Amino acid sequence: MKEGGIGGANTKTGLHFERKADLLKLLDAIPGYEVKRGGRAGSVILFRGEVVARCFKQHEFYKFLDESGVDWKKILSAGLPLDCATHVIAANILFVLDIRLQRGSSVRPGSRPGCSLADDLVCCGFNRGQYAKVAAPLGLQVEYIIVLRKEWGDKPCNKDVLDYIHSANCHYCFDELPLGWLGLAERQSESDPR
Repeated sequence: MKEGGIGGANTKTGLHFERKADLLKLLDAIPGYEVKRGGRAGSVILFRGEVVARCFKQHEFYKFLDESGVDWKKILSAGLPLDCATHVIAANILFVLDIRLQRGSSVRPGSRPGCSLADDLVCCGFNRGQYAKVAAPLGLQVEYIIVLRKEWGDKPCNKDVLDYIHSANCHYCFDELPLGWLGLAERQSESDPR
């Protein structure tokens, strides 16, 4: 993961998120990648025909835990809202993606009512810890990445929140998520003109 956790890779090496971007659609559009439904729990991500990751949206992650024999309800008092989690198989890392591209101070469904985006973001350390607890029985390391709008991050009043995200051992990026952060191949081949 890039030191400092901020970035902006260009679209050749990263996934560019729009307001309602979907990680699986973005990956499926990159030459060499293919996304297939992975059964009851999530989708399978292939690169050049080889399974490299599994992706879980919303409650699919908890179905994956059930399928894997992890009784998450004995570990957590309640499930957490989840935009997307990607298990990169070779690295045995679960990347929890918290996609926050809305304008203004509104929060996504499932967040605490009445909080601003900044208030909600400072819960990242708690959320990361909760995912780490349920991923531990599977031996998965957890990385928590927040995708933010660049214009939000550029506001001086948000600097303390960005600093706190790092202090909580979480990461953030603006508008794009570099594939290298996820340990996924960034292009099909060196001769790929993208």
